[in-house]
Amino acid sequence: MISLFLISSLNIMIGLLMGLTPYISRKDIPFGVSIQATEETNNYINRQKKSYLLLNVGLSLVLNSGIFLISLLKSTVSEDRLVYLSLFSLFVLLGVSLITYISKHQQLKNYKKTLPVNHVANKKVLVDLSFRNEKLIFPTSYLVAINLAFVLIAVIVTVLNYQQMPERIVTQWDFQMNPSNVTTKSWGSVMMLPMMQVFITVVMAISNHSYLSAKQEIDQNQPEVSAAKSKKFRKQSSLLNFVISILTQLLFLSIQFSMIFESISPQVVMVLSIVFTVLVIGLVLWFSLRYGQSGDRLKEGDVTDEATHIQKVASSSDENWKLGMFYFNPKDPSFWVEKRMGIGMTFNFAKWQGWVFLIGVTILPLVLVYVMM
Repeated sequence: MISLFLISSLNIMIGLLMGLTPYISRKDIPFGVSIQATEETNNYINRQKKSYLLLNVGLSLVLNSGIFLISLLKSTVSEDRLVYLSLFSLFVLLGVSLITYISKHQQLKNYKKTLPVNHVANKKVLVDLSFRNEKLIFPTSYLVAINLAFVLIAVIVTVLNYQQMPERIVTQWDFQMNPSNVTTKSWGSVMMLPMMQVFITVVMAISNHSYLSAKQEIDQNQPEVSAAKSKKFRKQSSLLNFVISILTQLLFLSIQFSMIFESISPQVVMVLSIVFTVLVIGLVLWFSLRYGQSGDRLKEGDVTDEATHIQKVASSSDENWKLGMFYFNPKDPSFWVEKRMGIGMTFNFAKWQGWVFLIGVTILPLVLVYVMM
């Protein structure tokens, strides 16, 4: 029952995080639609946000409460099946949440058409052209070096203890932490996790650089304050990215060591995995509520005035944002742009490099597992 309780708790946390997405996105771009903030529009938008939050949190509570009732009333149902049912409920939650978001996006687009011209966001936006010349992010070279240090530790310890490792290595456990899949010891099988650590290092380095290179859009009503908020957001996002990369490397290192040293039991690895997941979700949730997208939730007193070089440029209109989530603009030279859904950066899907990155992140881990195993 412990595994079921933990997974259900994580599902509820994810439901809360999904429901809060419109609250942590930029206030002037609710559900991916740019609308000028007024008392009238704010009232309508707040109702949409509230209903979205209640749907996500309510659905996650109902689904997981139902699974717990099944576990209490149907004693013949195994815990493994209940856990798989809980995981399936997570995909149901994500699917319903996505469909609802798209529906809200379309409702906001239709609502925007009914507004007077002065309620519609200006077609021009301001950008600060000076921020890329500043040391806003945690140095990518340091991030790579520190992450690779963890990889080097894993490789050295594995090489030194290779002969003492068992001939059959457990690569998968069931939810009772019993071995469910084993593979023959080989250099490929024992080096699979270090290779994944290298892959994670590359992804985190690219993600870190995106906070510096992504196109910046700032509020034309308070350009200096908005620019300062954006800079602080990018700096803190970079630090969060670094912290998550280190936590991930520590988790992979502990899993690698459990393959080498019998004193590190699967139960210990399971606990560490749970702590890692809760910690990462908690950090992301706290950061999202503290800063919001592009620092939109920060107060003026949280930032200091800085030198800026602000220029008015053509904005990325709603038409360039497919479903309010995917940016597609062949005329925009920018590769990285700020997300409209949630926090962080996304890429311009009109650039072939974006598709290479997406396919690489999706396919490369599977290829590594296949080749190394």
